[in-house]
Amino acid sequence: MESIEIKALVNHAVADTSQGFAALYEHTVDRVFSFVAFRTNSHEDAREVTQDVFIELYKSLPRFTYQSDAAFYSFLFTIVRRQLAAYYAKTKKHETAELQEEWHGSAESAVEQNCSVTQALETLDDVSREIVVLHHWSRFTFAEIGTIINMKESAVRVRHHRARAALASILNA
Repeated sequence: MESIEIKALVNHAVADTSQGFAALYEHTVDRVFSFVAFRTNSHEDAREVTQDVFIELYKSLPRFTYQSDAAFYSFLFTIVRRQLAAYYAKTKKHETAELQEEWHGSAESAVEQNCSVTQALETLDDVSREIVVLHHWSRFTFAEIGTIINMKESAVRVRHHRARAALASILNA
């Protein structure tokens, strides 16, 4: 069912209707922002990068031909990665502790727990970390993640399982 919805949203956006792009934006912004927020230094930086992603998507969408939802998400997250690379080049640092505090206020136990999770995630290799973030923060399926990072779904599942085991080991120590 989502396949039809994404296809329709992409087609309306490509037809250059402002309502079409707005609907596509509303459908995808939470996933993009969740992924970007984990990888930036502040809530404000995450909003800026997410905005840049959608500006680039708007410019690039006329060159995109819908084939599947997975192909669309792969296209979208290629743009996300490019915008994050530009952000990293500009800021030259990658920490999420400030963002964690900003979102969770002064509730020390929640901040401590989130910082522990963030630190544990940093011990994973880049691909495993990306799989965990895409699955748990951005709510992508393993098949979608496989398309996004150019890996077989079964390999994504194995990497995810191993990453969760490693995280559990670190967090329970």
